[in-house]
Amino acid sequence: MESEFELHQSIQELHALAAMPSLYPLAVEMSLPSTLLGLLAHENADISCSVIDLLKETTDDDILEDNEDECIAFVDSLLDQQVLSLLTQNLDRLDETNKDEIEGVHNTLSIFENLFETRSHLCDVACENVRGNLVILLAALLQVLQAYKLCVTFVIFMLMLLLCLSFIGTAKVAAKTN
Repeated sequence: MESEFELHQSIQELHALAAMPSLYPLAVEMSLPSTLLGLLAHENADISCSVIDLLKETTDDDILEDNEDECIAFVDSLLDQQVLSLLTQNLDRLDETNKDEIEGVHNTLSIFENLFETRSHLCDVACENVRGNLVILLAALLQVLQAYKLCVTFVIFMLMLLLCLSFIGTAKVAAKTN
């Protein structure tokens, strides 16, 4: 790509993929999940947030449930490449005071929700193996976001989901609060 603008435009064009889950296997063959996850660490947060938005759409729980056969390889590829850890690390670098980046925070939480609702065992994975521990990060994020009155309800929902579906997450929070 010659410019970040062209990169951003290319990412926007990929949103059509979410409407065509039959192309997910081809996207995996072309290493799209790997490319997208690599772009999460892009120095320009706008690019990172565009990728997060695309991942949110491609992992929408309705799409995953209605097209399970087509989506399995795509989601497996994301998981094999540590999508949970990468998203957690990226959450830590987003600026909760920036309107565009707060949307990235919200979309990241949506990706977690989509993955946790379709594969509940990932809650334990997120609480135990993810670098930066998602439960602890969400608890810290909740404290920051309360000051700005942004995404608070969604963060509380995600914490509740993790704590309800993960004994490991519950134990970690209990250990932190004792």
